[in-house]
Amino acid sequence: MSDPRPTARNLTYGACPTVVTGVPMRSAIAVFAIIVLGALLSGCSSEPTDQERAASASRVLEALTKTVTYEVYLDPQSDTVYETEVMTADMTLETAGGTSQTTTQVAMKDVAGVVPAPYLAYSSQITLSGSPYISAQNTTGYGAVTCKIKEGARVIADVTSDSKYGIATCHV
Repeated sequence: MSDPRPTARNLTYGACPTVVTGVPMRSAIAVFAIIVLGALLSGCSSEPTDQERAASASRVLEALTKTVTYEVYLDPQSDTVYETEVMTADMTLETAGGTSQTTTQVAMKDVAGVVPAPYLAYSSQITLSGSPYISAQNTTGYGAVTCKIKEGARVIADVTSDSKYGIATCHV
């Protein structure tokens, strides 16, 4: 008497496959489950050591951190710059410890006629795990303010505001 269970030889077209190359489906599923279970158990046979955990955490932290340079430039946008003038900007920036606020300035007597505008008013290299962010507001009332974020020599954000008391915000 023949086996009433379907095999690859006696399946009809369109029927749900219940066998794999002549082996009943239940047997194929059982073999597959044993192989998968064995693979899972062999990969989880021991807990990682504290040293392995620390090395793994260090690799993850290294992948998430980046070193960037924040820069703020001030430009009087005028051919008439008085040596007594000082351009200032209020800044907010993301640091490794959180958000920081500070003020920067450029004395025109130090730069006017010596170097071309815009004048570098602030530059700081920082390593952080969050998203780089800097915002600078021109508090002088004239001219332009520019913020930049660099990764190495590559500029990854560059924003200029030339409105009175304008704010330039860079983030990545």
